[in-house]
Amino acid sequence: MIRKILNSYAEKMNQFVARSLPQQEGCAEVGFLGNGMESRPNKIRLFLYSTECESVPGNGIPIRKGGAPVVSGSQDLIMNLNVVVAAVFEESRYAESLSFFSEALRFIQSCPAFLVDDVRYTVEIVSLGLQEMNNVWSCMGSQTFPSVMCKIRRLLINSGTVSKVAPSSNGYQIQD
Repeated sequence: MIRKILNSYAEKMNQFVARSLPQQEGCAEVGFLGNGMESRPNKIRLFLYSTECESVPGNGIPIRKGGAPVVSGSQDLIMNLNVVVAAVFEESRYAESLSFFSEALRFIQSCPAFLVDDVRYTVEIVSLGLQEMNNVWSCMGSQTFPSVMCKIRRLLINSGTVSKVAPSSNGYQIQD
């Protein structure tokens, strides 16, 4: 589901940016931000940096210890996706990357919510300081590109597809 959400948002961003700055190979995509030359596609890249539980009372799946199985009917898990949106361009196209990044910011501001399979997700910019953003890029092992961190809220992970989780000698296993 995460892949579908990010691809859907990237496609919507691609359509928005392409209106102002069309290019043959597209304007936005989901992809890894590495440190090799092959990771510079000259477009906007969306990259899942981390996930976190939504801070709502009762969120999460209760896990019992002591060998007792966790039976289906567990609470749904509500997650947020922390996504880096970056203009990943070759150094020679840096000025052009700023135009693409500006359009990506306009899209994020103008599209604070979107639908995937009739489920509504919201998007908000997360304000990170210089040191925090430097840590993000250092953790990814990449050079710094014009970027912003966004939070896509309310990914619902429904436990209804698992009938039960039972202990095994190697930890927990899923049983149908």
